[in-house]
Amino acid sequence: MNPVKTSIAPSSRDVEMINIYDGDALLGTATSNGNTWSFTAQNLPLGLHTITARSATMRSNEWRITVAEETMNLLAPHVREASQVGGNSERLDYYQVNDDIHCIVPDYTMKSGDTVKVYWVGRNITIASSPQTVANPPSLQPFPISKYEVIDAIGHNVSLYYTVERPASTQTFTSLSLALAVEGHSFQVDAPTINSGHDNLRVQRQTQFNNNSTAGVRAIGAGGDEWSEDITPVFGNDPYLNFKLDPAWLARNRGKPAVFNCSVRVNPGDPHYLFSQLLRVPSV
Repeated sequence: MNPVKTSIAPSSRDVEMINIYDGDALLGTATSNGNTWSFTAQNLPLGLHTITARSATMRSNEWRITVAEETMNLLAPHVREASQVGGNSERLDYYQVNDDIHCIVPDYTMKSGDTVKVYWVGRNITIASSPQTVANPPSLQPFPISKYEVIDAIGHNVSLYYTVERPASTQTFTSLSLALAVEGHSFQVDAPTINSGHDNLRVQRQTQFNNNSTAGVRAIGAGGDEWSEDITPVFGNDPYLNFKLDPAWLARNRGKPAVFNCSVRVNPGDPHYLFSQLLRVPSV
């Protein structure tokens, strides 16, 4: 932990050497200047300390010092790409970002050496970030949130919070939560389904689609290994569209977790695709 300095300066007679004790533990030797002396104690642990000053012939009365941890102000985090709507609430239009977003942890009275994690509580999953250690001077980098997790939450409210672990403390401190409304399109696009052999994705036609609607699929495997189908066929009168997964991508990701989603352009003239929720497969 950072040094804790406590100045102790009672009056005393001139003495050559004054030893300062915390209980029976010697903290150090005070410096004398005429009829006064002073001593600065460093790195005192949290809690109560009983201090005495002792010379070869004298011992002072006891005085007590309590070293308390500076209170953390664990305010809710903030999403850099979002706009505030009041209190601990923000809104995010995914199509204005179309990329990863970033969670900003405020200065909660952070100290160098603190370990901080951010948590994304999504539609049906909670994801913890990699931990960051607070630098010296105290600062943190933004915590990235995958764009695919944001896409999965379009049309839903999610929450974000962070935890702090401080050296020499056994406690984990939890912040207030940010409520984030993820906006994007007017209806939910369902995740694709996958067959038992895990080599074919199917996109079901929804009531909002029409014969001219087109679809594509994307697979994200281990370490961000991505594959997407560039050909986007129209539904026509079909109730679904099938997409064969790339054999090379499958070979690289067999037995590993992966996520899949689809994109749909409802009408040929629409300015952008609508993105589906994620299909999560624990082992391809």
